Amino acid sequence: MMYNEAIEYIHTRNMYAKKDGLNNITALCQALGNPQDRLKIIHIAGTNGKGSVAAFISTSLKMAGYRVGTCISPFITIFNERIQINGEYISDSDLADYTTRLADINVAVTEFEFITALAFMYFAEKGCDYVVLEAGMGGRFDATNVIKTSVASVLTLIDYDHMQFLGETIEEIANHKCGIIKNGGRVYSYYPQREEVQSAIKNTCEQMDATLTYAKPVEDAEFILGKTTFNYDGDVWELGMDGKYQPYNGALAIEVLKGLGIEKKHIKDGLKTAFMPCRFQVAGTDPYLIFDGAHNISGCMALRESIEKYIDTKPVIIFGMSSDKQYKECIKILAPLASTFVVTGFENIRSTDKDVLRLAAEEYCDSVICTDTIAQAMKLDFSGRDRIVCGSLYLVSEGASQVEMS
Repeated sequence: MMYNEAIEYIHTRNMYAKKDGLNNITALCQALGNPQDRLKIIHIAGTNGKGSVAAFISTSLKMAGYRVGTCISPFITIFNERIQINGEYISDSDLADYTTRLADINVAVTEFEFITALAFMYFAEKGCDYVVLEAGMGGRFDATNVIKTSVASVLTLIDYDHMQFLGETIEEIANHKCGIIKNGGRVYSYYPQREEVQSAIKNTCEQMDATLTYAKPVEDAEFILGKTTFNYDGDVWELGMDGKYQPYNGALAIEVLKGLGIEKKHIKDGLKTAFMPCRFQVAGTDPYLIFDGAHNISGCMALRESIEKYIDTKPVIIFGMSSDKQYKECIKILAPLASTFVVTGFENIRSTDKDVLRLAAEEYCDSVICTDTIAQAMKLDFSGRDRIVCGSLYLVSEGASQVEMS
């Protein structure tokens, strides 16, 4: 199987299998000899911040001299991003080879289950010391939760998202995320969480006899594009990623890494150099062009705060969102900040019709423009105004492909 054939094979798995709890992924991993059982896994679940926290932890462990596998979703530019070792994407040839090997096993699984099992096998055979594993959605019945143990269960900010699958209340959503907590394990939680979320985490930890550590409040955060700093635990920390929310993600990563016994020097180096694309990523200056994958209410609120912290002018906001998201609420959060609000679509069946977005945006912004595609939106001339591209990772992925990303 060649690389292109492997990608096509992976993407068609949802045509041949339905999600069945953890039964499918369990059967596939058993057929592979349960490679996940040979890995020291740091398991991350939550609504927002999973990718950033994964990057902080993975990079710090690499700085400490470890061989670190990282499994994330979704990807931004190429599929290979989803599986990395020490920041290097799985090669085309390895992805094709491992896909061929898994395809020979007669177990029907979804795309996410397939790539999760492939990552386990790849990391085990490549001799990773640690694996940083990002849950896809939820936690309890997420394919990544086929693992029996973890060296750390990490809970990032938990808020409303995927309610059609996880439940309408924050308690139901939190209980799904808390499903990654293992009996007798170590649990690390973002600060601050909602009171209902804190209760769900505390109760689950008590039931599972797990040790809970909360990140502490951050202090004296300074937000300068390219150099975000904050005080934490009696020291000053610098981050390689911008965003109003990143000091809180950084604090959570610090606690996890301290729990693993990583030296402060390596943690500092890791936080300063860690990178995850399209997390308030500056792709151009004078004027600014910023990509941010905010795709739910809490993500858009964080983006609004980031714009207010870092940007002195009213920017152009280019926005598109999946129809299963709360796009009206997200537009209400972001559109008032914009000098012009551009609504557009992206190449996915879930993309919300641009005219639906336009009607919602016109309630909050006097200047609204529609385009059929992000490519068209990126070519519009806004006379030197700053631009923010946001609303869906599908959208920012397509937008990022239009420019040379740094």
